[in-house]
Amino acid sequence: MSNNNDFENRMHFMLKNNNGKPFSEKKYPKGQHVGFLNEEFGNYSTECDKLIVYQRNLIQQQQCLIDILSVKLGKCEKSDSEEQDLNLSKQKQIIRIFVSISFALLVTIGVVVLILHYTNSALKDNSDFTTTVPSSKDNENLGTHQVLDRTQWNGRAALSVENMTSPVPIVIIKHTGGGPCLTFQECAGKVQTIQSNSVTDGLSDIRYSFLIGGDGNIYVGRGWNVQPAQIPDTIDIAFMGSFSFDLLSDTMIEAAQLLLKDGVEREKLDKEYKLVSHNQTTSTESPGKNVYELITKWPHYDGQLKIGWRQKGLIWHNTPPKSKSTWYKNKYVIIIGGTLILTISAIIVFVILYNTSEDEDDVERLGDHRVYNRRHWGAQPPRATVDLVHPTTFVIISHSVSPWCDSFSSCSGLVRSFQNHHFTLGNYDVGYNFIIGGDANIYVGRGWDVRNFHNSISIGICFIGDFRSDELNDGMISAAKLLIEQGFNAGKISTEYILVGQNQTDRGLPESPGENVYRVIKSWPHFSGESYFD
Repeated sequence: MSNNNDFENRMHFMLKNNNGKPFSEKKYPKGQHVGFLNEEFGNYSTECDKLIVYQRNLIQQQQCLIDILSVKLGKCEKSDSEEQDLNLSKQKQIIRIFVSISFALLVTIGVVVLILHYTNSALKDNSDFTTTVPSSKDNENLGTHQVLDRTQWNGRAALSVENMTSPVPIVIIKHTGGGPCLTFQECAGKVQTIQSNSVTDGLSDIRYSFLIGGDGNIYVGRGWNVQPAQIPDTIDIAFMGSFSFDLLSDTMIEAAQLLLKDGVEREKLDKEYKLVSHNQTTSTESPGKNVYELITKWPHYDGQLKIGWRQKGLIWHNTPPKSKSTWYKNKYVIIIGGTLILTISAIIVFVILYNTSEDEDDVERLGDHRVYNRRHWGAQPPRATVDLVHPTTFVIISHSVSPWCDSFSSCSGLVRSFQNHHFTLGNYDVGYNFIIGGDANIYVGRGWDVRNFHNSISIGICFIGDFRSDELNDGMISAAKLLIEQGFNAGKISTEYILVGQNQTDRGLPESPGENVYRVIKSWPHFSGESYFD
């Protein structure tokens, strides 16, 4: 009996399924192993039959185990396959990045080579370029060179002026940096940009007394009678371009020499004036080694004179300048440095290309026009804000009386200069709610919800430019109309709003927004020709 019980217990233990449970949970009284076998295996009575059944079930259990292992092995193989696919995807991604960087590097090298070739060709034969300057009876000539005053290159009025006593004892020769200009249109635009950047940097006006372009003409900056930006009681003459590698043309050299001669004859320069380079006054590459080597041979040049500035006045140091390093003549330094610059440029281009979509998504669209918020154009924080009550009664149109702009770079620079100028006038912020550039895009000033500097019941929209002479393009007109429509639909502007020019609300600005803007807006809906002075 005991042997039978042992056999039954062994069989009950072995015949368990995968989850550790027996095929039957039924409890049998001690000694009734035959009934157990009758239920689970059929009615077998001999020990041999029991053994056969036991072996058969053992085989079934082994087959079940094989099936389980097969499933698990399949999962493992599937995981290995997925891991291989992931590794392959990563490899493809690395290859794509490498190819993109290589392509960007090749494009950068090509662009640099083209620029250098074009620049050198242009400077070697400047006679191939024709220059068209404004025809005016007031134009002053120095030989074959035109002296173009601020109105002719469309200069903006200085924020403040400090007069200078003549004759002046020092002339400082500089270069502006950046690319050259070879026509009046290019040079005038470059001078306008330099003025805008100077004002953005906190200066009251363009930083130079005179500028000489690759067109051989002289552009009046601060002129003979106004203190320059760097050192008082000096005259700054800047060649437009970067002359660490570029060469001055003969016409630029002649223009500068005639200007110096004219200054002496007018008694604006002392007869014994000293001529120095910019790098003798401060640590800078200006005026570039090619200009520096040239002016050392001019009359009045003083290579031992160093100039500093203190509150008490000029400090002259008659000590020889330190010998100049010639590291830049080492071809290996040039090759390695050039390669590093091109590689960094390629990486920058790559990053820009891969992030363009994100940047574009960050810019609001209004029809075909971009709406750049204050962060985009680099606004300073406002010094205070006053909430605007909606809906507003008026939409006031004005112009900036500034140079024209037709790109994000030039327009955003001008908007920053407007903000700086309005700060100096005691305003809390740039005065307008919105500004529209010649690039047909909208720049958010104070926005829909903050009072402008016109009045408390209006939205102020300003066109960038001087529309006494400039003309609105179709994109600027479309942007303004869509902007007004947006404000109307959003409840920011009254359904019965009144559209007027700034000269209809401010007696002090009788010409704003300029005749060429006024002529256009007179045909717009809601325009009123009446005056609304406070």
